[in-house]
Amino acid sequence: MPISHVIDEKQCQVHTTITGPITAKDIWDHLEVSRQKQTLGYAELIDARKAGRPFLSASELWQTAVSIRALKLPALYGPRAIVVADDTVYALSCLFAVGLMDLVSVSVFRNLRSAESWLDWHTEREGTAATT
Repeated sequence: MPISHVIDEKQCQVHTTITGPITAKDIWDHLEVSRQKQTLGYAELIDARKAGRPFLSASELWQTAVSIRALKLPALYGPRAIVVADDTVYALSCLFAVGLMDLVSVSVFRNLRSAESWLDWHTEREGTAATT
């Protein structure tokens, strides 16, 4: 699976890594694992710097975001920081973030430190919903 993660139960954080190309199914599978492990409320750092081609299309990402919103899961989502290295992945990640903006705080970064700082600030400000 091109999406892997490490859960820090103590800090209520998830560090997710994307390696290579991903599909909408990969995103759904990751969401389902997070739901099952009850980590949707945790802060999540998504390292997509090694995401690869072929990328999901803008319409596929938008539809995935719309479908996630439509689930109306009973969980409060923790903030998500996405780190990217590629201009295309940056644009697509921003589109995905806009698609989810009424559901979860998501921001896209080109630098890991900035993403970590933003995530720490949101975690302190909003807290995490560790009991999702």
